[in-house]
Amino acid sequence: AARVAAVLAGGADTVQLRIKTPPSPDAAWQAGLRAEIADAVGAARAAGKPLYINDHWREAIAAGAHGVHLGQEDLVALDDDDRRTLAAARTRGLALGLSSHSLWELARAAGEAPDYIACGPVWPTTTKAMPWHPQGLHNLAWWATIAPAPVVAIGGILEPDQLAQAAAHGAAGGCVVRGLGAEPAASLPAWRAAWQQGTEARAHGAKQVPDLPHPTL
Repeated sequence: AARVAAVLAGGADTVQLRIKTPPSPDAAWQAGLRAEIADAVGAARAAGKPLYINDHWREAIAAGAHGVHLGQEDLVALDDDDRRTLAAARTRGLALGLSSHSLWELARAAGEAPDYIACGPVWPTTTKAMPWHPQGLHNLAWWATIAPAPVVAIGGILEPDQLAQAAAHGAAGGCVVRGLGAEPAASLPAWRAAWQQGTEARAHGAKQVPDLPHPTL
C-alpha cells in the first residue's frame, strides 16, 4: 500500500497492486492482505485514480477496488459460484483485466469481455517465472489490432524507450514495475514523456500489422 501511495503521488494514471501469496498463508497473513488492499484502495480513491488488485478478487470487491486483474490460471480456477459473484460485481461497475500469453489465451480472455487484455511478456521478465517466449513488438502489434479490448503491454519494460515502442505499436497502456525505481516521483516524468512520444509516433506513422503472431511456447 505504501508503494501504491508513492506511485500515485508520482502521477501514475493507473496502478495495479500485486501481493504474492505465500505457499501456506495463515490467518495473520490474510488479515494483513485485507489491510494492505484497504489502504491501497483508500489512497487510489483519494487520488482519483483507478486501482486494480491482482489475483485477490474477493478482497478487492470487499474493499471497493476499481478493478481486478486475473491471470489465466486464476480465470480457469473459478467455479460457478465464483463466476456468479464476479459477474454480479461487474454489473455494479467492477473493471476486469486479464492476462494473455498466447493466441488461445487471447481467445479465452476475449470470451470474458474484459476491460483490457494484457499482452506479455513483451520482453524477457524476471518478476515472474513463466514458460513463455517473449511476445516482442511483432505480437504486441498483432494483439493490439485483433483484441476486442484495449491491450496493455507487460513484461521486461525497464527503460522509457521500451514504453515508447509499446505505445508506437498500438498498446493502450504499459506496465512498469522495477523500472520505476525507488522513487517513482522522480522517475515517472521520463516514463510519461516516453509514452507521449510513442503515442505521437503511432498517430503519425504508417500502421504495420503482422499477418499472424509468432509462437510463444
